[in-house]
Amino acid sequence: LDKKFLEFWTNYPIKVVDKGKTRVLRTKEDDSVEAKDCKIKYKKIVRTQEDHEKVLTGLKNYVNQQMPYLTGVKGFLNQEIWKKYSDIDVDEVKKGTENKTQI
Repeated sequence: LDKKFLEFWTNYPIKVVDKGKTRVLRTKEDDSVEAKDCKIKYKKIVRTQEDHEKVLTGLKNYVNQQMPYLTGVKGFLNQEIWKKYSDIDVDEVKKGTENKTQI
């Protein structure tokens, strides 16, 4: 599980820049207080390889769609943001077809 958390941690952006302003999303160090808190939360969320893959897929989709409007890493875990993004096709959303309502 430590390797899985480290993979998640290193894939989460450290900072974003928007209109010339930088916002920090997480610490660089994987042994910081923030990282340790997130690791505890991650262990509660991820029980299987499938859980880990869902979180990473959700993270990648979230980053691709919401940059530079990302939340900090703690918010991502606490609000379970990956759930909103883990089952969508990023290419379809970019084309605008995923969001159209069928009438």
